[in-house]
Amino acid sequence: LEMFPHDHNPLAWIRGKGHVTIDEGCWIGPFAVVDGQLDFVSIGKGVDSAGGAQILTHDAVKRCVANRAYNQIDHAPVVIGNYVYIGRSHRRKKNQVRRT
Repeated sequence: LEMFPHDHNPLAWIRGKGHVTIDEGCWIGPFAVVDGQLDFVSIGKGVDSAGGAQILTHDAVKRCVANRAYNQIDHAPVVIGNYVYIGRSHRRKKNQVRRT
């Protein structure tokens, strides 16, 4: 996985340089994943993401259950508004928008 340097938690994985914006006052927990490789991720002000949380712009479920007859990975932007808490082992996936 190609990660890029960031000023958040050194134990968090943030992927998709140029596709990920994280506003001021945010905390990204250890072992959290923010994956903007296939689409955009926007995280608002004051968001706290617990350790192990995953923010993904994609899923391959349809491709997998179709025995790859559907040969693409679905993706869409993820927008998380201001002052949101994302709990441990919680996943935000494509097309899920939260309060601003």
